[in-house]
Amino acid sequence: MAEDKKTVYRFRKRTPIPKKHETIGIGDAMQKFVKSLNKGKSYNEAMLNKVWNEVMGHTITSRTQELRLRGKTLYIKLNTPALRNELNMAREHVVKRLNQRLGAEILSEVKFV
Repeated sequence: MAEDKKTVYRFRKRTPIPKKHETIGIGDAMQKFVKSLNKGKSYNEAMLNKVWNEVMGHTITSRTQELRLRGKTLYIKLNTPALRNELNMAREHVVKRLNQRLGAEILSEVKFV
């Protein structure tokens, strides 16, 4: 009868060996930190407001009423219809310049309202 019982061995779980520390840039560290706070949208919108003047210049910035970010689409409210029409033709270039200045692929589309 003693042979009918199966012997059950219990092994303790091994903790994984920690990997060597990898160095990351300060920009990547900030992005991970903001992502952990779930405040990425408001951070990206604030950065876009800050960068908008540098990328587009004073003339366009003075005619911009509002910048809003929804998902990966930036909605820009302008008070000059002629400027709106002109920027609408160059919107791919605007997206490229903003993403390049921000250092990440934040925008996929720009709409002028």
